[in-house]
This record gives sequence, structure tokens and C-alpha cells, in this order.
Amino acid sequence: SILNGRTVSGVDLGNLTISDAHIKGMTMRKVVALKARVRNVTFENCVFSKVDMRYARFENVAFIRCRFEAVGNPDVVENLADFSYSKMKDVLFRETAIHDGWFAGMDGSGGYILLDTVTDIYGRGSRNGWGTVLEGKNIHFRIRNSHIHGGIQSGSAHSRI
Repeated sequence: SILNGRTVSGVDLGNLTISDAHIKGMTMRKVVALKARVRNVTFENCVFSKVDMRYARFENVAFIRCRFEAVGNPDVVENLADFSYSKMKDVLFRETAIHDGWFAGMDGSGGYILLDTVTDIYGRGSRNGWGTVLEGKNIHFRIRNSHIHGGIQSGSAHSRI
């Protein structure tokens, strides 16, 4: 892929579309990509640092050995890698650090999110008024070989944990 080993920083990518790709070693830092569309993509050893991908659509996407990072104080939601209100259908997080990612209000469209060998999922401090890392509706959460510390919340009767 043209994005392999690249750093994308400080840009607004508007309605970004990525499909049918295997991207290795990419870093996105302070990137805005609202309503991005990502389909049939594997991200491997990538870093998402304070990206804003709210309202994006992810379908058949894998994050393998990736990191979601905050810039500045991680207790401030605006500093996180923000994927909130996205549609995530059939998404895999394997050996991926997602603690500094924000995934609130997601819609799974009846698909699944698989957490495989993820050990850093835990809620934020209640003093900030928010306590989960992953939250959504119509999602089937599947968890394998992971340590979860209260950071997942199902938002409707259609979600399973």
C-alpha cells in the first residue's frame, strides 16, 4: 500500500475512503477524517495518535499490533484517538493497545467486534464523568485471551458481551 511506513500528520482528510488494503507501519497523528469509510482493510503495526474519525464506517477491518494514543493528557477525551459514533461491523482488534482510543456510541449493524489478546481495556476515571472505552448498540462483542477491567458497555438489547 502507498501508506506503508508513512506518517500522516496535521491534516483534514474529509471523507477519506480506504478499501481492499493491507497497511503496515503507518502513523496517523492529529488527523481529522470525519465520516471516513474503511472496508476490507488490515492495519498492522500502525499508530493512531489523536485522530478524529468520528462517524466513520468500518467493515471487515483488522487492527493487528496497533496502538491508539492520546496527545497530551489522556484523561481529556479531546486528546484521545476518537472513533465515537462510528459504524463498526466485523472488526478485529488483535494485540492492540486501545486504552487511549474512544469508541462511544458505536453501531455494529448486527456485526461483531472481536478483542483478541487485548489487555488494556479499562474505564476512565469517574471524576471525568465517563467510564468506558468501548460502547455501542447492535454489536456482538467477542473476547478471547484478553483482560477486561470494566471498559465495555452494551448500549441496547441487541448487544452481547
